[in-house]
Amino acid sequence: MAFKPSALCGRPDPNPEEGGTLLETSTLTQIRTTACPACGAEVRLVGRLLIGEVYGCGHCAAQLEVASVEPAVLEPFAKVDDGEDERT
Repeated sequence: MAFKPSALCGRPDPNPEEGGTLLETSTLTQIRTTACPACGAEVRLVGRLLIGEVYGCGHCAAQLEVASVEPAVLEPFAKVDDGEDERT
């Protein structure tokens, strides 16, 4: 009989080919809500927030940038013009 570490902890062997049961795993997804600064509607922020990340408001279609993570604060997204596209 082969040694199976899962037998020690009482869990089924995760290898179905050897008679174990493949267990599904799930991860917790962080969902936050905050108000759209343009229209006041609730905007759902799903996953890990990063400053500078852009979300869209489902109500007014405004593009919103994460300005703060704790507390979650959105501000209107302002595209930065670096001047490289200008031709003279």
